[in-house]
Amino acid sequence: MPQSRISADASYIHGLIRKRLRELSATPWPEHHATVTGLLAQATVVIGWNIGFDMRLLAQTAKRYGLETSGVLTADLLQYYRELRPGKRARLIDALQNEGVDGFTDLHRAEADCRAVLALMRQLLGHGVGP
Repeated sequence: MPQSRISADASYIHGLIRKRLRELSATPWPEHHATVTGLLAQATVVIGWNIGFDMRLLAQTAKRYGLETSGVLTADLLQYYRELRPGKRARLIDALQNEGVDGFTDLHRAEADCRAVLALMRQLLGHGVGP
């Protein structure tokens, strides 16, 4: 549950408004911080779609609450995809469709996005694309 207002742009992207967050019993970030940072600290590398955005928001939110964060090695599948498929639309849903990865319609939810990124990465690597 964010402290500040939720912008219309953010609500448009992820479909969440304060009322819906209350219905979901959302809690403030400090209740999740230790769990999330603990999981990240265990990772050798964190792979995501536009991962820089997520890491920036985690750091920004932690700072707002006076919480510590540590550096994590990241790999951005979005950047890799842009280099691999120049000129293609680079939204996650578009990349999934372009690569024939089906079954992902409810994106902009943490677990669904993680599963989609993993499926896309597997698809790209399975076709002999990349390192």
